[in-house]
Amino acid sequence: MTKDEKNRIIALSESGKKPVDIATELNLPYNTVKSFLRRSREVEVIEEVKVVEDSRDKTKCLCCGEPLKFVVGKKQKKFCSDKCRLKYWRVHNG
Repeated sequence: MTKDEKNRIIALSESGKKPVDIATELNLPYNTVKSFLRRSREVEVIEEVKVVEDSRDKTKCLCCGEPLKFVVGKKQKKFCSDKCRLKYWRVHNG
């Protein structure tokens, strides 16, 4: 896939077109378009997580940076929710 095709896929997706319509318009396989869009979204998530990691604080969620609530006598939390925990480990291949 060329760089021009990638840019067109992103532009069409941002304009609200569905992957099947994009694939038809650009004469590309549907799964190629779908995979590209999924991977491009994962790259955005990885960049978001890296920004939060740079300012790591033990009182904030490792994924989103939300303040954590601690319970005395329990293990210290690293994430504010299961959603954040799963998102973080998907990105870090844990």
